[in-house]
Amino acid sequence: MFEQIKEFFKFSAEKGLRFPYAFDPVTKKPSVTLFFAYVSFFIAAISLTSLHFQSALLAATGMSFVFTAMMIIFYLIRSISKAKIDLDDKEIDLESGEKDDK
Repeated sequence: MFEQIKEFFKFSAEKGLRFPYAFDPVTKKPSVTLFFAYVSFFIAAISLTSLHFQSALLAATGMSFVFTAMMIIFYLIRSISKAKIDLDDKEIDLESGEKDDK
């Protein structure tokens, strides 16, 4: 029994667990930031549905959508390899390390 538990932890550490919608096809690995983006989206959808029944949940619904936007931004930031902020010219330059295979 302990061998099965050790094998499970070894597999999860080396290969990763594949949750639905949390496997990143670009990196071919599980993605925690993608998983949190999906979880926060479902929380926002549930919060919006419950807002139709109780109007007192307006602040909670707004915060759940802000949280969803933050999680999506965190997921997209993973591909940025270089960022440059120029205050004199008021420019922001972002470069991605990923190449499109199109």
